[in-house]
Amino acid sequence: MESKKTTILLAVLCILLAGATAFLYLTKDRQGPEIKFSADIPSYTEGQDTAVLLTNVTAYDAKDNDVTNMVKVDSVTPLLDGVSAKVSYIVKDSSNNITTAVQTVTYNGNGEGKIVKPEETTATPEEEDNTEDVAAEDEGTTEPETTATPTPTETPAEDATIPVLALTQTAVTLKKGETFRYYNYIKSMTDDKDSSDYLAQHIHVDGDTDTNSKGTKEVKYYLIDSDGNQSKTQTLTLTVQ
Repeated sequence: MESKKTTILLAVLCILLAGATAFLYLTKDRQGPEIKFSADIPSYTEGQDTAVLLTNVTAYDAKDNDVTNMVKVDSVTPLLDGVSAKVSYIVKDSSNNITTAVQTVTYNGNGEGKIVKPEETTATPEEEDNTEDVAAEDEGTTEPETTATPTPTETPAEDATIPVLALTQTAVTLKKGETFRYYNYIKSMTDDKDSSDYLAQHIHVDGDTDTNSKGTKEVKYYLIDSDGNQSKTQTLTLTVQ
């Protein structure tokens, strides 16, 4: 009789425990904050404090409410046009849910945001007068016409070795809405002159990385070193289910 009561009591306790576990699972916060950008796109100069990149950013969480002050700049990637950069942001709520977002900002890579143009040279009056004198002297002399041979122009020395980028894999499958973190799939970055820290700031990631829509997409990775040499493009196939 006592054994039967004990069995019933244990069964009730198991049911209560299962119910409590299910309740905790169903009520657990699994939704990350939402990051939004206003229309006031910031302008960033290389080496500047990244706080300027947060001026048009807000974040709201269903549980924690306003979490704008928790948003961090994850990376700044200059684009090939030289005047814009892709900025990645990251924010985490109190339940450790992480959200990332990307926006393109105005970028100044030369420290002052100015485009340096070659100086134009003009002949001085003395040089012009001298040219006329020489022409006058040549009028009285007839010489065979000769064709001038163009002098080859020297091209600036380039980095003999292009940077090399390697990925950990060529394909990845994520669930719909799951965060795509591009840096998780980078295996190595090497260059004969630039450090990996420099190269990490000059990674270019092109393609559709939105995981809110299902389908198969191609994401292109490449590096650009300090000499302007571009690595071979590596392709990661992203499948969203």
